[in-house]
Amino acid sequence: MLVEFSPLFQSNDYQALLAQHQLTDFNAIWNRDIAWFEPPNERRGGFSGVGKLLLRTEDGENFIFFVKKQQNHGRKSWAHPVIGEPTFRREFRNLTFLQKHNIGAPSVVYYAESTSTNQAILITENLTDFVPLDTINLSQLQQAQQYDLVKKVATEIKRFHDTGMVHRALYPKHIFVKNAGTGIAPEVALIDLEKARFSPLAWYRAYFDLAAFLRHTVDWDDGRKLLLIKSYLEKIELSFFDKLLFSMITHRANRV
Repeated sequence: MLVEFSPLFQSNDYQALLAQHQLTDFNAIWNRDIAWFEPPNERRGGFSGVGKLLLRTEDGENFIFFVKKQQNHGRKSWAHPVIGEPTFRREFRNLTFLQKHNIGAPSVVYYAESTSTNQAILITENLTDFVPLDTINLSQLQQAQQYDLVKKVATEIKRFHDTGMVHRALYPKHIFVKNAGTGIAPEVALIDLEKARFSPLAWYRAYFDLAAFLRHTVDWDDGRKLLLIKSYLEKIELSFFDKLLFSMITHRANRV
């Protein structure tokens, strides 16, 4: 059955390229085969998956996109207590919010959903020349480069938190870095924002996300962790309450 409707968002930058490859409507994109990174996640009575799509312009230039597809894969909330809303709708909303606040994250190319078939599609740009933080061996970087990278990661997490958002899956694999160890100032972008939401409590945003981050940085020594916290708090010396927060974060990070 055909699904006829207009996308909720479509970037003007890629309309011609999508049209060149006959990807101008929901059905064409939904039916397009993509290379899944891993088998789609089947839960909540449906599925959700992400894959890579390469499109070539008529001039031979290649563009890489990430395509997320889901069906019957909603998350219940007070506003959607029965069926839930598509998890990609939340991610789309979060990505556009971060773009407005100049927080590093993938740019949205296309988002559309079908209420009749309970399907959703989210397409984002590739983060060119970025790599996941968990693929970087800090020990192979010069001391100054390590310092710059840890400090940049901390300050970008703080900028993200200052918008009022908590990531809720802030693992090193969801923090992408560009220019690490090159002598150029590193750049940071956040991905996988479908679980992110607003929290009015600044201490909770730090507590929840930094604990998740530190739990998955097993190769970081105490010096790097302390530098992360000091850079995040913008403090040279930690106050009693800063130390208490740091203790709570590390306790949560180390729990079995």
